[in-house]
Amino acid sequence: MMAGTMWWNFFAGIIAGLYVFVLSIGMNSFYTSLFRSVLIFLLIFFIMFVIRSGLSYILKQNQTNKGLGQSTDKKGTHSDHDGLSEKNNHFSADPGKKMSQQEAERTAEVLRNLLNHDQDAD
Repeated sequence: MMAGTMWWNFFAGIIAGLYVFVLSIGMNSFYTSLFRSVLIFLLIFFIMFVIRSGLSYILKQNQTNKGLGQSTDKKGTHSDHDGLSEKNNHFSADPGKKMSQQEAERTAEVLRNLLNHDQDAD
């Protein structure tokens, strides 16, 4: 997924192309000005595409890092969710297996801590 839409590319290219056309029409023929403005349109369209791709990559990396608990905002280096280690966070994914009361309580505690951690991050 890219940041924004292709309309950003199109509008930036049109604005730059019109700008070049208006500035060059006074000193050049119509066709020369048109040729230069079309070239600028294509160049700006491509540059905007590259910029949007870069922004998309950066935003995707930030979302991935926040999803892994590696926030880039330096609010803290707390990655074990209030004392619960990764070992304690791992539960069986077998839906047919019944959980004991202790496992259910630990699961509820982990979920509460994760929800509280998410609310504190906002």
